[in-house]
Amino acid sequence: MDWRASTDKDLLRRIMTVDVAGNVAEMLHPAGRVSEGRLSGLYNDRTPGDRPSDFIFANETAARLASVLSEKAGSVPVGDEFWQAKRSIMEQAETEVEQILQHSLETLNRLARELQRGPMTGTDIRLIMER
Repeated sequence: MDWRASTDKDLLRRIMTVDVAGNVAEMLHPAGRVSEGRLSGLYNDRTPGDRPSDFIFANETAARLASVLSEKAGSVPVGDEFWQAKRSIMEQAETEVEQILQHSLETLNRLARELQRGPMTGTDIRLIMER
């Protein structure tokens, strides 16, 4: 199933959680090495330029979820409204992940340890988060 065509808001929320989990874990872990802070903070910079791959993937998911939610509500967000919807979705996912990881030091340590080894797939992150 291609999530980019999905209208399942719960599936898209789960994907969004996975998209931001690594970044949040690196921020919370004492050995974390995140220079950009929360991914949602990158929405503050509207200038063109390179963005971290974590943000690019999370932004795509947030855009799809924002579209699905607005379609279900019978509206079509554009411009600043769409930008704010994506940012809000990403902030909500970051908050949820942060709460999970703050209450489970074991999960935080496991995720941070794996991230220090190198890039992880979404499936690998999801498996750690769901244990």
